[in-house]
Amino acid sequence: MCGDVSTVCDRAAVRCGLGDGRPTGLLQPVAARSRSCVDFVRNLHIPMLVLGGGGYTIKNVSRTWSYETSVLLQKEIDNNIPYNNFIEWYAPTYQLHLIPSNMENKNTQEYLDNLMWG
Repeated sequence: MCGDVSTVCDRAAVRCGLGDGRPTGLLQPVAARSRSCVDFVRNLHIPMLVLGGGGYTIKNVSRTWSYETSVLLQKEIDNNIPYNNFIEWYAPTYQLHLIPSNMENKNTQEYLDNLMWG
């Protein structure tokens, strides 16, 4: 973003998604911050380009972008994922929002170094 956005910017690009390396268990806090950012820029009444991030799994990317789209359209959506051809991907909760959890990092330094340096 630019310095004093109310006087300097006449347009904004907002990057949303999970592509910044956060574990998927942190989806809720990330989504809340993303919503705050989108709402902030929307309230500036300037053109806004929304760009994607990424995610660790397709099911969490689809959760994130479903939520992000609802934020952009200012429409509330149900937390229950409706039946679809991929419903089994969302087991066991079949819900849009995940319950945060602390995931243990099981990557060893040796494994990470091997990824980086081969």
